[in-house]
Amino acid sequence: MVKLLWIDMRPALLVSAFLLLLQIHDAATNALTLRVQTSCRTRYPARPCGDGWYRIDIYRCAKYFRTKRTFPDAESHCRRLRGHLVSMHDATEYSHVLCLAFRANQSRDHFWIGGRSKYLWHSFQWTDRTPFRFNRWAFFQPDKVAGEECVEMNYEKWGYWNNAVCSGKKFYICSRKM
Repeated sequence: MVKLLWIDMRPALLVSAFLLLLQIHDAATNALTLRVQTSCRTRYPARPCGDGWYRIDIYRCAKYFRTKRTFPDAESHCRRLRGHLVSMHDATEYSHVLCLAFRANQSRDHFWIGGRSKYLWHSFQWTDRTPFRFNRWAFFQPDKVAGEECVEMNYEKWGYWNNAVCSGKKFYICSRKM
């Protein structure tokens, strides 16, 4: 009788455990979102450059585009605007880009940044040809999956980077000198 009761309860226990894990995950995600929101409001306020562009360093402004494009199409659009997909060279620039994305789209959609690998073993470079010395890769990224040569941001959590297939359509951020 006791063994039969245990067998009958296993699906309910598994569902309960799964729901508990989802609640823990949601709580952690909400806490991270709150930290990003607070940091963006207090440490990295928006600094408009005009026409939807925002300053990310002393020379460049960036703009978040809510039209989904492939990586090559997004880079082409940025070039038509006299820029490139955004590059980041230190934690401050990264934080300004993260906050720009957060203000534009709080649903944490993945978006293209200007990193790209053109060589074996994922030697990455920026589309604006500046040195690729700073990164915020997600755990176990970049992985060595064939065809994943372009860099997206907001992978798994706010701000983390991932190498992805360039033909995927995503939002994107352009930057240009002002």
